[in-house]
Amino acid sequence: MKTSTHKGKKEQEIDLALLKQEFLVAGRIIGQQGLADAFAHISIRLPHSDKMLFMPRKSPLLLREEDLFIVNLNESVHQSSLHTAVYRARHDVGAAIHTHSPQVICLSL
Repeated sequence: MKTSTHKGKKEQEIDLALLKQEFLVAGRIIGQQGLADAFAHISIRLPHSDKMLFMPRKSPLLLREEDLFIVNLNESVHQSSLHTAVYRARHDVGAAIHTHSPQVICLSL
């Protein structure tokens, strides 16, 4: 995230390309470490906004930059309700991950 000064006011610029790269790295780590089976849901809050970067339902190892999309926190998007609820309730949360790790699935049976 870049910080810039404009007419004496401090403004925050969102470096969306950098956030997308960090998102993809998180997905690869989750997949490589075995923290998710075929699916996981990752989101990153866009700083100083009511939006988040989200992913489609697919393996985090298969994510590409063009797969990611922006969701308004006040809209209902399939599989995003847990993430949007957390961001609306907790303004200090910058990212959320929801996985179905094999270890936890085994314990839930």
